[in-house]
Amino acid sequence: MLKLELSYDNTEWFSRLGGKYTDKRFYTYTNDAKVPAFWLYSLSAGYKPKSFGMLKDISVQLNVENLFNKQYFSSMGTNGFDVSDPKGSLVTLQAGAPRQLFLSFSAKM
Repeated sequence: MLKLELSYDNTEWFSRLGGKYTDKRFYTYTNDAKVPAFWLYSLSAGYKPKSFGMLKDISVQLNVENLFNKQYFSSMGTNGFDVSDPKGSLVTLQAGAPRQLFLSFSAKM
């Protein structure tokens, strides 16, 4: 697994671009079956004005997870592993989350 991040912050505007690489993973004890490698990207951007009326430390932020809506397996073998599965019919695979957007607002009085 490899994680990378590039960020920017000028006290008012901020952003972050992150990437995570997960290599292929075997799900049998004989390594005859695997799920493919994948990259996932996330993006965050926001604005932090100093104050607005009674509100202090304001922050508005948008987060996007799985930026390019990549299809991948987030977990495998939740029902156990087998010695061998050359046809790929015995494994339990769980699909990863699709693209998600989150908007948040915070402030202090």
